[in-house]
Amino acid sequence: MTTIEVYPGDGSVLVSQGVKAHFFTHYILMGDQLEERTYSLKSLPPGKPKGFHSIEKLIKTAIRFLQLNSQWESR
Repeated sequence: MTTIEVYPGDGSVLVSQGVKAHFFTHYILMGDQLEERTYSLKSLPPGKPKGFHSIEKLIKTAIRFLQLNSQWESR
């Protein structure tokens, strides 16, 4: 597995990009508009104190899952 999709529950989706998932694209539907934001593992946005979810924590959890899956597949 080289790609992972994360659905935070607000109608948006985070999709890993690249072989090692160093980048994530966040697709956000706002009315009739589709907004795309790209995040790098080296500069994740900080979590908001009263935010619905933390993009940083979601991406770090997804990376951990990809790393564990990669180790499992290489056995």
